[in-house]
Parts: sequence; structure tokens; C-alpha cells
Amino acid sequence: MANAYRSRSHGFLRAGAIAAAIAVGAASPPPATAQGEIKIGIIEPLSGPIAAEGRRQLNGMEVVRDLINERGGIAGKRLTWVVADAPDATAATNQARRLITQEGVKLLAGTFSSSLCLPASDVAARSNVVYWEVSCVDPRFSVRGYKNVFRTEIDANGFGWYQLEFIRDTLHKKLGKDLKDLKIAFLSEDSAYGQGTTEAGRKRAQELGIRVISVDFYNRNTMTDFTPIILKLKSSRPDVLIANTYTNDAILFWQQARQLDLDVKAVVSAGAIGIGSPDFGKSLGATAEGPFALLEPAGMNAKALDKEVAALEAEIAKRYEAKYKEQYAASAQVGAAGMWILAEVLKKTGGDLSLDKVRAAALSLDIPVGGTLNGWGVKFQDNGQNATDRVQHYIVQWQNGKPVTVWPERFAVAPMKHVPLPKWSERK
Repeated sequence: MANAYRSRSHGFLRAGAIAAAIAVGAASPPPATAQGEIKIGIIEPLSGPIAAEGRRQLNGMEVVRDLINERGGIAGKRLTWVVADAPDATAATNQARRLITQEGVKLLAGTFSSSLCLPASDVAARSNVVYWEVSCVDPRFSVRGYKNVFRTEIDANGFGWYQLEFIRDTLHKKLGKDLKDLKIAFLSEDSAYGQGTTEAGRKRAQELGIRVISVDFYNRNTMTDFTPIILKLKSSRPDVLIANTYTNDAILFWQQARQLDLDVKAVVSAGAIGIGSPDFGKSLGATAEGPFALLEPAGMNAKALDKEVAALEAEIAKRYEAKYKEQYAASAQVGAAGMWILAEVLKKTGGDLSLDKVRAAALSLDIPVGGTLNGWGVKFQDNGQNATDRVQHYIVQWQNGKPVTVWPERFAVAPMKHVPLPKWSERK
């Protein structure tokens, strides 16, 4: 697999086909007409504790949608959608049911969160409606035997695999340690995201002969003080802390790590939340310098992509930043890439949203790494999961107030810094 995700093949899609394949209607689309529009239901957490990331993901989808529609849509039809806010699992169930029964949508997409994708897709399965997931990483999503679900993102198992692959491939060398001498600890929130990522990482660490000295789970909704865990980590002194957190708790942990003088040589996270969120850097300023996060690229080496794909990615980033006045970062990127792949599928069906047509078109895609937005490739398995070795993921590092892509080397835009992390007492 390590070689697979570095491989590059010919067969990249040309710019005209790519541009014609992306899209989506207006944020508040006009009523759909039978001939002129393809209506999709979008479910995102637009209120509640992860609303900032849900909104960023929706914004990324909108930029892609608008670009596709400007360039002719799908089979001459405009992509439009009906947007629903789902801050929790109950709302996800209710909104999925409403979109199907009242709005008449034949395809649902979303949802950013691992707590939302299962209930929403359960409703879609009962209604024989296609469910297109662009970011939830719950490992259970693709193992329920459903034929209507597809996920463009990797799952938590993939997160755990890539985190340890980064340590195996590069980080342990930068730290000057053999894998057998490395000590790692896990700190994770206890939802499907945190638990799934951590368990996959533990398994991979065992395969690589890396010693795991501790694993701590916590509830992100009730956690107000990391002091006991931090004191435990100070005592055990791991070389690498793998922290799979949500944003507010990541900020709290890092603040308390500084206050209590917890020194580790490296911190590695996963996902567009927690350390990977733009809000981590905004809240912590200069103290955010140094941690790593596994997510979408914070800039990519354009030479790693086909020229036309690279140009399209750059155009989407430019449009996003002009419209929303913020960096085109992970949550937006994963939404944009997921909708781009959906547009490729709908181009094959001529805009037909029937389950059989969408499934056949999705399973027929075979795009190498570097062939789609963000450097992703596409090869859906029979259970609707995009293959881990096609969904290229990246390690970004907080440097000079922003995340930058530092791994894999083929996609990196900057070298790593602060390895090992300086002690708190040595920071300005």
C-alpha cells in the first residue's frame, strides 16, 4: 500500500472533462424542474459545536457546484440542492426523512461528522435513495451491507494507518530513533472517529514493532480538565503523542499542556477538526507552532498533479478565498473533492439519480492518485468505500501561524520544522 499511494499513472482527466464534471446550484436554489435541474439534498451540521467545520464543508461544495454550473452543468442540467442543518443524530434522521419525503430528493450528501452519517444513511437505505458521504470516518459506515452508500473519504481505519505510516516513513528518522525504541501514546475523544482511528493506529503500531505506552479516551462533551491525563503523560514521557480530538478540546489540551509544562517530541493528529482546524491556530497563535495533522493539503506541490488538475484546484482555492475571506482548508477541500467525484459519477449517468445507475457508474471509476482534486484518486470497493490507497492523505504542520503540507515528500510545499518540538521553557 505504501507504494500504491505514491504511484502515478497516466489516464488523468482532461481539464474540459473535469470542469464539466464539477458543480452544484445556488445556496438557495429555485424550485427544481424535471428537465433543467438535478436536485440533491445536503445535510451538514450548521449549528451546534462543530458548525464552523460544517459550514466550511458546505462552502467548499458551493464553490465546486457554481463552477460546474457555469461550465454547462451535468448533461446540460444545473446542479441544485436543498440544504438541511443537522447538529446531532436525531436531527440527521429527521432531516434525511424530510428531504426524501417532502422535498423529493433522490440523493443525499454530507455530513462532515461521524455522529451524523450513520443515522442519515440509514434513512436513505430504507427509502432506496443514494447516500453520498464526503467526510464522516465512522468505520461502521461501509460494513452494514448497504448497496446505496458511498464514501469518497477514507474511514478512521485509514486515518490510523496513515498516521503510523508517517511515523514509519519519516518522523522516527527525524527524531533520531529506531522504531523499536520509539514510545507513543494515544489521547482520543471517544466517538467512532476517535476510537476507530486509535484502534487502527494501535494495531498498525503493533505490526511495526512500535511500543504503545498508554491510551486515554475522554468524552468531548464533558471534558473540562486534562490535568490528570497530562500528569500521567509527564510521568510516562512518550516520544510521540497521537491526539485524535475535536477542536474545543484540542485547544483546551494544548493550553493546559503549556501550563503544566508537558514536553513531547512530536504531536500527530488526524482530521479537519482538532489540531487540523483553522480555529486551532486562530485561538492559540504562536503557541500552536509545531504539531502535525493528517488531513487535506495546505497547499500542494503542483508538479505532483497533472497540470490541468492542478490548475483547477488552484482556481477553486482562489474562488473560495475570495468569496469566504479565509484559507481554503481541510473541511472545505474534502467537501469540494467529494462533490467533484459525485459529479464525475453523474456525468456517466447523464444526471440520472436512480440507485442502479449511480452504483454502476461509481464502481466503474478508476482514477489514479493525483487524478482528482486534492491529489485524490478513486476506486470504490463493492461496499461503496473509496480505497485507502487512492484517497491520498497528507501531513500538515503548523508553521508561522498556518498549516503547510510537509508529507508525503512528493506533495510537500515546505520542509518540517520543530522536530523534535522545543520544550515550552525554550519557546518565546
